[in-house]
Amino acid sequence: MAGLSDTSPEVRARMLEIYARMTPREKFRRVLALTEMSWLMAIAGLRTQHPDASERELRRLLAQRMYGKELVPDLPKTTPPEPATTPA
Repeated sequence: MAGLSDTSPEVRARMLEIYARMTPREKFRRVLALTEMSWLMAIAGLRTQHPDASERELRRLLAQRMYGKELVPDLPKTTPPEPATTPA
């Protein structure tokens, strides 16, 4: 990877060796963990900008940032009731 990097060529080569030995499942888990971490960091940033927002509102704001306001409309002013569940 050219451009901005604080990783030395030796360390980068070692990282690539480690990644090459990982199974697809390990790589997938790594991607999921990094994705979750990025979402948590984004939510934390949104929380500082919107300190009174609920978790649901913060998730909506994150979705709007990721996908655009056209695809993620504003939430209704009232929260709809949870669907009734029937006992099994």
